[in-house]
Amino acid sequence: RGCGVRVDFLLALTFALNMWEWMTGEVVQYLVKPVTEGEGRCRFAHLPYIRPYTGAATIFMSHCWGARWGDLVAAACAGSDMRRVVWIDVFAVRQWPGNGADLDFRGVLAGCTAAIVAAAPIEGQLTEEDQRWGESWKSSDKKRFLLSDEYAVAAKVLPFCRLWCVVEIAAVLELRKALVFSS
Repeated sequence: RGCGVRVDFLLALTFALNMWEWMTGEVVQYLVKPVTEGEGRCRFAHLPYIRPYTGAATIFMSHCWGARWGDLVAAACAGSDMRRVVWIDVFAVRQWPGNGADLDFRGVLAGCTAAIVAAAPIEGQLTEEDQRWGESWKSSDKKRFLLSDEYAVAAKVLPFCRLWCVVEIAAVLELRKALVFSS
């Protein structure tokens, strides 16, 4: 929980490096791993020049690594003052092999007051006005859509299609914490 980052830092970093359109996985690949490798492969939040912007998280952020970093940052900032401290896995968890102990997020979540799920809107068949998702939609149409390229792209950014996000959402509900979906 002590590896949370302040949203003012999150905004400043995102603006400074122009990471709004980066995918979260790219933040790990091109920022987190390169800067932590020479520092004993530590957590990003433990870097000496990052520590002043860290603290005990009050908000747990759930998000997809295939989604835009900027959408996660926007969700973290929504309705907040700049002193909010959020727990984001890419900064709080060691992004190197041997991080098994870091993967138990439930203790962090237990200390937070709420969780925010970054769920940015997507375009396409899923969001068309007449989706035909009711009973009248044929089983063969559903199967065809689930096998389509459009669904494959959407499934990378929709938290409801990502097992890790679903596990986090279930843990939030089990712990009876506030759960917010932010787009």
